Amino acid sequence: MPWRFAAVGRSTTALALVLLAGCGGSGDPAGPSTPRTPVPQELVGGWITGSVAATNFHDPDTGAWQNGYGNGLFYRFTADGGFEYGWQAYAANGSCVDRAMVYKRGTVTVDIATRTVRTHPTYSRVHGENSCNPSYNYDKPGPTAVETLIWAWAEDQYGNVYLLLRSPTSDFSWFRPS
Repeated sequence: MPWRFAAVGRSTTALALVLLAGCGGSGDPAGPSTPRTPVPQELVGGWITGSVAATNFHDPDTGAWQNGYGNGLFYRFTADGGFEYGWQAYAANGSCVDRAMVYKRGTVTVDIATRTVRTHPTYSRVHGENSCNPSYNYDKPGPTAVETLIWAWAEDQYGNVYLLLRSPTSDFSWFRPS
């Protein structure tokens, strides 16, 4: 099956909205003690869908956000059970630009038998910008609810392997290595 952003876009938006549903506090950037298990090597690294940059997305120490464009999201999993998540929606209308962004980091627990990853955010921020009406801009604590992701693997007609992720109530989104 060839990778198609149009089909992935709907699932990605649904996945992002499900993940935004549990809004909470920003948490401690250093992170409290949360559950953590090692991550299987096949999941370790950065995974991206859409056209959002997965590096320097947000700096929790300075509060700075990258000045990017595009729509999409990414996950980054570390072997020791850490994760990062970023989501961005970007729209331009004439000379006006609207951006909404979410960043989370924390720990994960992985159940290989059920192919599930549970994220335990310890830090989360939500950021919005409107270049034509800065009074609409915001930067505030984001969702910190524990979330469950189900994973699978797929290959396109060219032999490219993709990580598929979904919440228990959404369709799979296709992620390529970042």
